[in-house]
Amino acid sequence: MADMLVTMTNKFEAANWDEHNYVETEDGGKLALVKVNYKYGGQIEGETESRSLLTYLADGSGTFVGTELFTGTIEGKKGTVVFQHAGTFDAEHIVDNWTLAPGTGTGELEGATGTGSFDMKMGTPSVEYTFTT
Repeated sequence: MADMLVTMTNKFEAANWDEHNYVETEDGGKLALVKVNYKYGGQIEGETESRSLLTYLADGSGTFVGTELFTGTIEGKKGTVVFQHAGTFDAEHIVDNWTLAPGTGTGELEGATGTGSFDMKMGTPSVEYTFTT
């Protein structure tokens, strides 16, 4: 993949969402682990298996970090790669900054690098990504 800035609109959906709290704080916050499988369509097309740690504040907003094993194609190149995520959320938006974890690419994605970000309105099935490869 050549170094370039690509702006794309991609669709994704959570095929399942399995969230479990492992700590609840006195002020109403909580820590949770979520397992999610996503299906992507567009310039990034495929499926993932994801694990994220969520930190909820008492008002329902919070932060997350996670990893996601992607299997599919990115800009027509087939293989697997790990996405690493860090972001914030509230009742209206999810803001995510992610990177392709160095050295995790296989197949035509071997050696792939890249970063991306988005600000998505809650409940929206597609989002415009800024993606640098």
